[in-house]
Amino acid sequence: MRLLTLTVGPFAIITVAYWVAAPTSSAAVSAVTTAPVRRIPAEHARDVPQDMAARCQASADRLRQVLPDGFEIVIRAPFLIAGDLSPSKLQKVHSDVIGPVARALRETYFQTAPQDPITIVICSTEDLFRQLAKDWDGHLEAGYHGYYQRDKRRILLDLEAGNGSLAHELTHALSHADCENLPEWFDEGLGALHEEAAYTRNGQGLIGLPNWRCKLIRQAAQSGRLPTLEVLTDSSLFRSGDVGLNYAMARSICLYLQDRQVLQKYYQELQTRWPSDREGVGTLCRVLGAKNPTQVERQFAAWIKRRNSP
Repeated sequence: MRLLTLTVGPFAIITVAYWVAAPTSSAAVSAVTTAPVRRIPAEHARDVPQDMAARCQASADRLRQVLPDGFEIVIRAPFLIAGDLSPSKLQKVHSDVIGPVARALRETYFQTAPQDPITIVICSTEDLFRQLAKDWDGHLEAGYHGYYQRDKRRILLDLEAGNGSLAHELTHALSHADCENLPEWFDEGLGALHEEAAYTRNGQGLIGLPNWRCKLIRQAAQSGRLPTLEVLTDSSLFRSGDVGLNYAMARSICLYLQDRQVLQKYYQELQTRWPSDREGVGTLCRVLGAKNPTQVERQFAAWIKRRNSP
């Protein structure tokens, strides 16, 4: 379950707000201006299964049996893009958003291409989204507008919500294909990082930018309410209490790692160190050169203060 506001050259990213982490008003995240993006031609990575096209077609055949009347499907392996939009509009979502973002994410982080199709179902209205969410997955909460189902490798989005979720959800789907064992806090933080992001100048990477979550962290730092690493990295605590603040903390730590130029290193080391460091705290200390979690918390708090100083 996941989010983004990205500008791809002249095109605005089509996204939605993640239900747990977004403001209750589902306010859109402001778009950012980026360096010109070099269009990258579609290519088949060497590690993509040779029968991916056939798998996508088989998945599309199954998907058609459950889609409402009027839904179309566009296949752009490894993605199935379905929605109550015309095929040309679905194709435009892929060419302007899904394809470039997926390539940039892989260039920035991921080493392994998806081995199974990823389904992206786009609803043009909130009512339709909520009906499908209820019918397909039993989701009844009123506050969410998009999510990723890991077991089904499926993203469901409410397009009417405006800016906010596709890159977040794509990050989850692609990271799941690359590394199934990311700690929950980092999985959510990395997804949230791309809610507001810019392409690198050559158009082949992504850089997270400050967004509305930074205000939550600034206020928490000023009032002494920053979550501890113990709370952040405990999955049961991460989703209890002030969940919005926990998401903001996870995203801000990703920004901090990015600012220190060790975010990619952290992601890579987590994959090899996971069995002995399931919550990622030891690896966090390692890449930041800190002696213990308390030192990381102090360094992070000092970084927050510097970023918000005049």
